[in-house]
Amino acid sequence: MQRSTSERLFQAVLYELIAIAFLTPVYSWAFDMPLDNSLATMAMTSLAVIIWAAIYNTIFDRVMYARTGRLAHDKTAGLRFLHATLLEVTITFIAVPIIMLMSGVSIWIALLADILFSLIFAVYTYVFYYIYDRLRPVRAPA
Repeated sequence: MQRSTSERLFQAVLYELIAIAFLTPVYSWAFDMPLDNSLATMAMTSLAVIIWAAIYNTIFDRVMYARTGRLAHDKTAGLRFLHATLLEVTITFIAVPIIMLMSGVSIWIALLADILFSLIFAVYTYVFYYIYDRLRPVRAPA
């Protein structure tokens, strides 16, 4: 048994809301951007990531279950590391164009911002999904 679509959406929205609250002021300060521009950039990126994360997590969990027989909440530390790393790598292809468009920065600045965010998010993703999976485990069918 895997997570439902509504559970996936809840999970992705919660993940992004926490991220926006944390990263908006960091982005504003680090790149000397107005707070409203930072919020708009983070919100647009987050919307795209919400959609992608729901798709990615579903695919990852189905592949993981098919290959290992493990449910979503039962990832090993290695699988959690792989999950978080692959999510951040794939998000780069979504985030860089959005950062460029919303902030008017070059591809190199957008890529630098994304790399910095990816380092932060690799840790955040691991911790978030570890806690989330413990608080909301998937129940195996009876």
